[in-house]
Amino acid sequence: MNKQPRYGFELAKQLNLSSPTISHHISKLSDLGLITATRSENKIFYEANQKLIEEALRNMSDILTVKER
Repeated sequence: MNKQPRYGFELAKQLNLSSPTISHHISKLSDLGLITATRSENKIFYEANQKLIEEALRNMSDILTVKER
């Protein structure tokens, strides 16, 4: 999802997980805004929200990194 949008069945196959498992995790990631969904015909494609992920990583780095004074 980082390089190109993927649809649920494709993700399940790549990750060797069931469709319900993928659906559950997609739902959580979507609720957090970390991925976005776009419908194309009968498929829903998911894509990483790069800006939000980068911001979250910066915030975590700030929290976890001890800065010397």
